Amino acid sequence: MKGLINILNHFVSQYIISTPGRIIEAEIQIQDARLETKKTSSSSAVLKRLFIFNHLQYLRVQIPALIILAITMNTELKRNPEDWNWSFVCFPICLGIVFQCIVFLQNKVWRIILGLVMFIPVLVLSVLERIAYNFSYDGFNLAFFIHGNLQDIWYYSTPMQKLIIVAILAGVIVLSIWCGYIFAEIPVKRITVRAQLIITVIGMVALFLSGQFPSAPGQLVKFMYSDLTSNVKRYTTTELLTLGIKPWEGTLQASASLKKNLVWIILESTDSSFFDENSFPRLMPNLQKLKKDALVFNNLKMCRNAGFSVGGNFAAMTGECLMISEIRKELSSSVSTIRRIEHDTVMTVSLPGILKKCGYSQEFRESFNPGSDNSHPFSNLGFDYSEVCSNGTAWGISDAEMLELTYQRYLKMPEPFNLVMCTVDTHGDCGRRHKNTTRWYNKDGQYDKYMSVFNYNDKLIGAFIGKLKESPRWKNTIVVFTSDHYLHSGSRTGVSNDNTSKRLTFFVVNCGRTGIINIPGKTFDIAPTLLDLMGVTHNYVFPLGESLIGNPNPIRLSESLTQLDALKFYINSR
Repeated sequence: MKGLINILNHFVSQYIISTPGRIIEAEIQIQDARLETKKTSSSSAVLKRLFIFNHLQYLRVQIPALIILAITMNTELKRNPEDWNWSFVCFPICLGIVFQCIVFLQNKVWRIILGLVMFIPVLVLSVLERIAYNFSYDGFNLAFFIHGNLQDIWYYSTPMQKLIIVAILAGVIVLSIWCGYIFAEIPVKRITVRAQLIITVIGMVALFLSGQFPSAPGQLVKFMYSDLTSNVKRYTTTELLTLGIKPWEGTLQASASLKKNLVWIILESTDSSFFDENSFPRLMPNLQKLKKDALVFNNLKMCRNAGFSVGGNFAAMTGECLMISEIRKELSSSVSTIRRIEHDTVMTVSLPGILKKCGYSQEFRESFNPGSDNSHPFSNLGFDYSEVCSNGTAWGISDAEMLELTYQRYLKMPEPFNLVMCTVDTHGDCGRRHKNTTRWYNKDGQYDKYMSVFNYNDKLIGAFIGKLKESPRWKNTIVVFTSDHYLHSGSRTGVSNDNTSKRLTFFVVNCGRTGIINIPGKTFDIAPTLLDLMGVTHNYVFPLGESLIGNPNPIRLSESLTQLDALKFYINSR
């Protein structure tokens, strides 16, 4: 390792630094001689000379950082052009100024310590933020900190992603050792107390500004502030309503005159992108056919903390965003260990809770979480039975088995019922293929393994709905299709990644209505909309969610920091 560092240092020193460095050093010696003759030295002159010289010396640190920056910018511009902003330039510049100020320190030990304390955490955080964006949607968020353990990241990475992760980690180690070596040997001239004060102020200002940009440290601070900090301000009812939050207190009253059965199929990662026939011709013909005879909600986005299955399904059932205060058990390294989601004092009123009040029999099933004997996170929301269907494998039971199990329960459950199931085979990054999985070819005639899983699931769902229709129960059954969240960013190869076009899947079959509704909504609007379609009347007021059949208040969609703070207050005080 030391030999590699010496080679890197020698190459940069000889071919990049030495020539201009000698010229500047010669000039500095001339200036020093003149200053010695004049027996005077101003802080500004010293600062100017030293800054130029040390800047050239410090290029050995800046060059690897600039290489990483160039790679990151190139990746971002290709994958996420709508996310481009000048923070990718401003942040490294500010950080470079901070590093430059550090090299003026007289004590070599302090230079090394402070330099690496700044360099290594920022570099590691930047790498983690890229991984977080790859596995979620917007960098550091609740989804990443629940899923983001090394075991899950490694398991769900493709061989190419694993190679990239190993290369990045190796690069971090090499760059850190290299920079420590450089900080140790950078020559530093003595400067006046006044100059030291000026440098310190410049460094502190640059450090402060670097945290203001949407950089990796900035993203982490934003997450810590918005999600992890407790609310301190108290809000009046009028202030809550102004922010789109509807407080409610009282005893729940509900009735269902129609007694409609509900079969709710939550499609793993199947957002609206997959229904684009121009991009994916004949990918999901059965679901496309069902949509033509359904009531389609075409403008539904993810709400806060709904970028993973637990968060998305929680928001869809409760009409609010999942918050840290609603996770009773402390966050741990795996979703399977989040046993119960509820408020500290009051159980969350939800769609299944309201249906339970109306006398519904309710069951919830999903696959995944191998070997888990924990109660399901939604067991307290009103379901009579909830289950994580594991068969001892890393994926749990297949979607074909889940659909068959749901069909058998559909035939036997006492009416009225609410039967919820989640698919899993289409989970990123490459899905789960079975021996019967049919092949799907894109418009260029190329076989796509991942898209073939979506195509096969479409066939399974088509056959499942066909069997439901043969039962006498069909005439009194509503079937709703939703997606738990968008397809993860790291799995979007060949899939639209434009945030302006991505929408959640949400359409309802056999509800007595057809057509397309384009009213803007978010995940938390699903529960009140479904209850409205089922003819359920109740006195509960969802904190954020509203029925998309009526005229919902657009303010509820803002998700501003003020609204988030007010929501924390309401959740903790109700």
